[in-house]
Amino acid sequence: MIFELSPEQKMVQEQAKRFAENEIKPFVEQEEEAHAFPLERVKKMADLGFFGCGIAEEYGGVGADALATHFAAAGLAEVAVEALVLPTVFAGFDDFWEPFLGRTGPAPSYVAQLSSDQRDRLRAALRERLAPDADGRIALEARAWAVRGFGSGSGD
Repeated sequence: MIFELSPEQKMVQEQAKRFAENEIKPFVEQEEEAHAFPLERVKKMADLGFFGCGIAEEYGGVGADALATHFAAAGLAEVAVEALVLPTVFAGFDDFWEPFLGRTGPAPSYVAQLSSDQRDRLRAALRERLAPDADGRIALEARAWAVRGFGSGSGD
């Protein structure tokens, strides 16, 4: 699946690029040394519509969708997205359940905060829903996204 910027989104991207080249880049070193960021520049950015991109026009925003706004702000001309499905096989229910008791990561931290009774009920509910194969293994799928951005005009 490839997302391409619309002509309007490309126009905003080019405008942001020109602004950065002309209004920010020439002053970066001097402003970083002085720990300064001129408020006049913020006003110029607001006048050009760089703020409120994801806010509907009727509420004072620009009306661009959030995803396209982020792609354009990152200087991307297009983004390719591919869904990945990774087989995840557990030797049995205990192999699946034990990592939840490790107390690291969001799910284990949540499980660690449950009372003993709540943890037992969760374990029983999961055991009931996770059907093992004939050999006792539990085959699940982990899903992820591979995302690659392409810069405008440079073949990045």
